[in-house]
Parts: sequence; structure tokens; C-alpha cells
Amino acid sequence: MANKRALTEKKLLEALQDLPEDHSDNSNYSDLPADSEHFEYDPRSSPDTSFDSDNDQIADHDQEVANSVKISSERSSPCHKIRKFEFSNRPSTSTNTLSAATQQRSLGKSTSNVCQAVIPSSAKKIITHVVTMPEVTNDVAVANDQDDHDFCHYSDDETDGTENGKNHCSYSSSTVQKIRYPDGSVKLRNPNIELMDQDILYHLALGSESHDLVEMFGDIKFICMGGTPKRMETFANFIMEEIGHKLPTGTTLLDISQYSYRYCMYKVGPVLSVSHGMGVPSISILLHEIIKLMYHARVKDPIFFRIGTCGGIGLEGGTVVVSEEAVDAMMNNYYEVPMLGKLVRRPAKLDRKLVRELKNLADPEDPYVTTSGKTMCTSDFYEGQGRLDGAFCEYTESDKLDYLESLRNQGVVNIEMEAIPFAALTHHAGIKSAIVCVTLLDRQKGDQVMAPKEVANEWQIRPQKLVARYIKRYLQMKGRISFEGHGSMAVKSPRRFKLVQQESETFE
Repeated sequence: MANKRALTEKKLLEALQDLPEDHSDNSNYSDLPADSEHFEYDPRSSPDTSFDSDNDQIADHDQEVANSVKISSERSSPCHKIRKFEFSNRPSTSTNTLSAATQQRSLGKSTSNVCQAVIPSSAKKIITHVVTMPEVTNDVAVANDQDDHDFCHYSDDETDGTENGKNHCSYSSSTVQKIRYPDGSVKLRNPNIELMDQDILYHLALGSESHDLVEMFGDIKFICMGGTPKRMETFANFIMEEIGHKLPTGTTLLDISQYSYRYCMYKVGPVLSVSHGMGVPSISILLHEIIKLMYHARVKDPIFFRIGTCGGIGLEGGTVVVSEEAVDAMMNNYYEVPMLGKLVRRPAKLDRKLVRELKNLADPEDPYVTTSGKTMCTSDFYEGQGRLDGAFCEYTESDKLDYLESLRNQGVVNIEMEAIPFAALTHHAGIKSAIVCVTLLDRQKGDQVMAPKEVANEWQIRPQKLVARYIKRYLQMKGRISFEGHGSMAVKSPRRFKLVQQESETFE
């Protein structure tokens, strides 16, 4: 055993000596400014949690092992980040596989040095590397998910291709490590949040220090969002009856974000009902702040639903559609966002298992059809969807019908305006999500919604019923959940509470 350990440590030393010169030179901290900041990159992970190795072999792909790695960062300038990987002693005598550097991709080329070594469990070494941030250009880059090719939604159990079909993902438990803390709570992919005195969720009229977010939202499991405040207020009352949640005598549902005048938010036991407005920018803003809210509230394994309306393609009004895939107006299944002068693409993926479960919950006795297929997300209601009734129209009805038929042939069954950012941002955060909409008309037969108001209102209840079935079944399977003790307005700092309220009331 001693000879084997000595041989392993010898291999380690040889591997460390083989590091490129520029890599090892940067391990000297003497030139760092005295005021450089130090922060815990992964503040809630346990450094003593063990991880498995595969036959003591070097890993084939870079994997972030946050449970056994204690990561801290020191920043000397906006262009460099220095990380220390400290490996704690473990009682086991097996060897562990370390991927000491992750591949940095930008503008189609690698900018990092990758070092791999086999570390004996009894050893305690510190390996430091410098990641140089890429220059800002006008080229198109792929969002860096450690490595885009091996980052996939944590709950999927199937293999699928990523954007453009160039790469393929293999799903494993290691992916969970990248986007979850050990207790299952949401992990932000932004180390800057930990450095802030307070994180103000401006458009929700909430703050991480002004409100006790753990007390208010710590028991949340389901986040249901839809376009209008009225629809989500209706859903909040509907789900309250469905799950049997009781409000204290003399109280009523509270719009938690009433002082923002932008979105509405209602909490019903483990369910959060939120309006997201109309279109890509509006839902994108809401998702950023809701995901941060889940982080601050330490919510574990949340499930996101979008409950909305859409136009059907070959589907009559009142048909419920469960989205299997989201595509944009150019049939791309990624969300493209300009960042710092370059276009970044994030894969738009929905949780397949969740989609299958929702489809299975459709009742054959429902007086309407429930189907599934691809959902197209556009950034415009009129010309972007091929309508003939906008202020401008530079195509014919024949052009429109040919276009819709081509979409139908490619598997698109409905069109709306929020699916791409919803799928992409929840996937990027490692959150299970699904989209359930109801068609208000068949776009191949017209452009304007002609159904009477009372009929359209009944149609909008249909996707809510399907989501409510899922929530009820989940709660029944998990046993009774206590709905008490959370949800009221819990104030940590009255002064900060007032400041956040005033900031959110400001119209700009």
C-alpha cells in the first residue's frame, strides 16, 4: 500500500511539474493588490461531502465537484480570476479524480490550460489557475456552462443534442453538482451577488435584507406564471381551492408585489402565482428576479410552469397544448441575447419527464383536446406571427398560409411570445420547467380572436386545471405539507423595507 501511495504521489508531482509556464507563473500571488477581494464562491456547499471516482481513472470530461472542493476567489482585475481548489482529507483510502481546470471557450477557440491529475485521498494540495476573460467582440459566442457540450438539464434522463445539433449531452449526477447546492437549493451562476450588501429585486418590490425571504418563501415548490395579473389572481384562488389551502380567518390573498406596479405575486401554500407580462423582455426580467428569489429563500428543487394563451396551427380554439420543445421565429431552439457587444446563445430546453407527466394527466373525459408539440416563440404579435391585421402588412394571405403550413410540417403546433426565454433561463438555472397553453384560435383560419369573452375566460382555466392536477398529485405522493408559517410579509429591516418599497414605486 505504501509503495502504491508513493507511486501515485510521484505521478502527481510529475503532473504538477508539467503545467505550462504561464499557468504556474500566475500562481504567484505577490503581485496582487492589497485591496483584492476574497469571497466564498460556493458558500453553502459542504467541503467534507464525498464524491465517487470511476475505477480511479482520470475523468474523460471536466466535471465540477463542488461537494469535495472548497473554492475561493481573489480578483486582481476585471480581466483575471484566480481560483484555489483545496482538497480536504477523507477517511477513505481510494483515489479521487480531479479535473483541476475547466475548458474556457470563447469565439470558437480555447483560452485555458487543462490539467488533470490523480490525487490520493489522504493528500491535501492547493492548485491554482488563472482564467483570462475573453475580449469583447461582435462575434457570436456560445454561453459558457463550464463546457456547453456537457451541460444539460439536471433532471433529464435521456441523451439529446445541444444547439445546432453539433454537440451531444450525456446526463449524469455530476450535472446536478453544477447547478445545485447539496441540499437541493437553487445555486446562482453569479458570484457577484454574494458581494452585495443587499440584493434588491426591484421589479418585485422585495429585497434580500429588507425582507425575510426564507420565512416568506422558504416552503415554495411550484412557481406558476402567466401573462396578466388578473389571470394569475384567478389561478391563485383556483389552486387554493384545489389543494385545500385555508387562509386565516379575516384575511385575504395578498399581492406581495403590489408596490412594484409591474407584476403581481400571490403565495398559496407551496405555490407562487406570478404574472410575467407580455413578450420576451418582460418575462426575462421576471425570471431573473424570481430565480434570485428562489436562491435567497433557499427554495429546494422548485418547478416552474408557464400557463398561457397562444394561437394554434391546425388546432381549434380551446385546445390545451403541452410544449415539448421551444423554437424561435427562425426555428432555432436557443435564446440569443446580446451581451457586452456579442451574441450569446443559451439552449432552450424544457424538462422532458415533466412534459410526459403532464400529458399523462390529461383526462379522456375532458370536453376538449389536450395535445403536444413544438411551440414557436416570436418577438412580435403581428408581422412576426404572419398576421394580416397589423398596421403594416407586406405579404399576401397566400404567403401567410404557406408559412403556417410549413411550420405545421416541422411539428410546430402553436405560437406565443415567451417560450424561448422561459425554457432557456430555467434550463440555465437547472430548474425543471414546462409550458401549458390554450389556443384562442386556429391561425390557419383567421387572425383575430372572435370567441366571446366568457368563452375565452373558460378556455384559460383549462391549462390551469392540468397544472393543478400535477400539483395535487405531487402533494399527495409526498404526503401532507404544512402550509402554515410562511407567506406573510416578514420584515427584517423596517428602514430597508421602506427604501425598497420607495425604489420600486419609482416610475422611470
